[in-house]
Amino acid sequence: MLETEFWHLIAESRAALREAHVDIQEQSEVLKSKLISLGPQPIIEFKVVFENKFVNANSWELCAVQFLAFGIFTDTSFNAFRAWLIAQGEEVYVRGVKEPSTLADLLKEEDSLSLLDSAEYFLYCADLAYEELIGRDIWDDVPEDLPKDTMESDQTFDETNICQVYPHLCKLFGYTPS
Repeated sequence: MLETEFWHLIAESRAALREAHVDIQEQSEVLKSKLISLGPQPIIEFKVVFENKFVNANSWELCAVQFLAFGIFTDTSFNAFRAWLIAQGEEVYVRGVKEPSTLADLLKEEDSLSLLDSAEYFLYCADLAYEELIGRDIWDDVPEDLPKDTMESDQTFDETNICQVYPHLCKLFGYTPS
């Protein structure tokens, strides 16, 4: 699957809901149905592109944005946040990965707890579609050469010094450490 097809499916899943504020859980259901209709190979191809986008969105600055927007940082919350970022579509994703501060206004409009809970559905959308269609785990059939989801080891996320490392983000989110 080409990236253009991947982003087209994401855009279709958003447009199908015809709402100004798209519920990501509903978007996930729309996308899952569309993937099932395409068959097993396109689902695997979608998953490969998704995983590449997911890994590409793994940065310390995006960690900081996620923490500042939601007040928590865990592996699970960051994974859900990156799934949410992909679900927003190509334009928001590309802009957000390149310059994470551009996500501030968009995130201020979101209900943080429901967003992180709902975004987890999007994270596993292709997995669920494949399992429903084929009856087995998608990871049994996904190529093994996917990029690893790891961070650069020269830095760690530390909320105690977040405003020293990312003062512009703290200002955007109105965050002052306690």
